[in-house]
Amino acid sequence: MSLVPSSDRNGLRASAPLGVVLLVGLAVALSTGVGAAALGIGVLGAGSLDTGTAGSGEFGLGSTESASLSASATVEGRIQLEHEGGDTLDVRTLDLRLLIDGEELARQPPVPFFSAEGFKSGPTGPFNPAADQTWRAGESASLEVAGTNEPAVRDGSRIEIELYAGGAPVAKVETTAQRE
Repeated sequence: MSLVPSSDRNGLRASAPLGVVLLVGLAVALSTGVGAAALGIGVLGAGSLDTGTAGSGEFGLGSTESASLSASATVEGRIQLEHEGGDTLDVRTLDLRLLIDGEELARQPPVPFFSAEGFKSGPTGPFNPAADQTWRAGESASLEVAGTNEPAVRDGSRIEIELYAGGAPVAKVETTAQRE
């Protein structure tokens, strides 16, 4: 003799397979997330692109190197990047991509360089080939966009800087051009 009415026993039998399906689904979802993190698969999510503060940014997942940068820019086209933390970077493996108000510059800066079309001579820090070619936390680098490069930097222009090492994203930062 059972103490559970027959209508309740049928409900228990129906909910057991549903519970098993939910537990299996949860296990699959958790193992996928752990596997992606262990393999370093570049799934951008919370924390992998920090755009919480204007002028600073960082990529994490998906790249072999990561760095936290801050940026400032002047109306004259001078862009300064500060390496705030993360990996020490070999400047010879870096590529910079600059966008002004969402439009890519016609000529992008090779790094390191001293004189390059579309840029004024004499970048500072590790962007200059005469400097140490490693870029460590606490060091800054700068370059100046020439007036012959398009689009022009104007007061209030939004400048986006994307940094890549060996083709993999390292950091992305935004700033606004201001008068000195």
